[in-house]
Amino acid sequence: MIIGIDATNIRGGGGITHLTELLNHSSPQKNNFNKIIVWSSEITLNKIENKLWLIKMSPKFLNKNLFYRIIWQMFFLKKEAKKNNCDIIFVPGGSVSTSFRPIVTMSRNMLPFELKELKRFGFTFTFFKLYLLKFVQLHSFRKVNGLIFLNNYAKNKIINYLYNEKLTHTIIPHGVSNNFSFNPQLRNLRKFEDFTFTNPCKILYVSIIENYKHQKNVILAINNLRKQNIPISIDLIGPPGLGYKEFSNVLNNIDNSKEFINYHGNVEHKYLNQFYNNADIFLFASTCENMPNILLESMAAGLPIACSDAGPMPEILKNFGVYFDSEDLNSMETTILNLIKSIKIREELSAKVYRESLNYNWNKCAEDTFIFLNKIAKKYEK
Repeated sequence: MIIGIDATNIRGGGGITHLTELLNHSSPQKNNFNKIIVWSSEITLNKIENKLWLIKMSPKFLNKNLFYRIIWQMFFLKKEAKKNNCDIIFVPGGSVSTSFRPIVTMSRNMLPFELKELKRFGFTFTFFKLYLLKFVQLHSFRKVNGLIFLNNYAKNKIINYLYNEKLTHTIIPHGVSNNFSFNPQLRNLRKFEDFTFTNPCKILYVSIIENYKHQKNVILAINNLRKQNIPISIDLIGPPGLGYKEFSNVLNNIDNSKEFINYHGNVEHKYLNQFYNNADIFLFASTCENMPNILLESMAAGLPIACSDAGPMPEILKNFGVYFDSEDLNSMETTILNLIKSIKIREELSAKVYRESLNYNWNKCAEDTFIFLNKIAKKYEK
């Protein structure tokens, strides 16, 4: 079987991670294919390891803006796929504009389907772009032969929009890199009495600075706990998004000297494990996710986790974390404080969450993905 992968709109972030890990954990013998052809920009293709069975193609249209990429997908992809004898095309980015069949895509962005979260952007270009993307993706999902969801939460949110009883769908979660794995037995969990203002309980939160990530509420909650004489600090990591201006204003008013709130900006993915290893507690306050890779990373690091109760987070973290309402400061403060005060709870959660993270691995993700692609290709073989 020859598989084509249309990665024209995979430009960075989780999309790159998924694509590279999928290819790194696959092989012709194991996954029943002869060759894989990937079409994308040169920047994206340069991040993918070379394989004997992998062909990378980067037509000039794919190195230009979105308009040119859509034109190439609509008018050239089908011809390229047929010329290379592709049996199936996989489009991990979610939006499909080619008439080639059979074709499989993924649902990986929940923002277009969460109106409450969309409204946080106000009447901005981002709002209208994401709102339009909802209809573009629904059109794609209704026309494809196979659709991959990342969890039950996403499936239940989207499936009723599709009106396609013949559509074959499945759930395949992402994996988490072994680079973040840290055996909790090696983690030095400290008692509440051991935390001091010179060596406080270190909270870590990793995410782009956006309103639906609620970093502003997080630092307000941390500040309130400090006022209650709780020795606590927080490290925030993530590139500035549309929520950065408001976050920055609040941060400067609370802790301009960076005494207990440290914003590190964007940190390369390969260096994040150092922050996970040095933290005492991980905090995740996002209210809109599909497959929160950052949450998986903190689970693999064996960190006790205080987490938002919204979206798919309870499905992924299960009862191996403690939950709060990200829009309720009292809820957030109480949850964090209870976790800090109880080393017993932190020890139990640390061990359990680490074991749960072992269920999310890239080998299984790759295996399940190729089983599904083989199933769809066979169903529609000529």
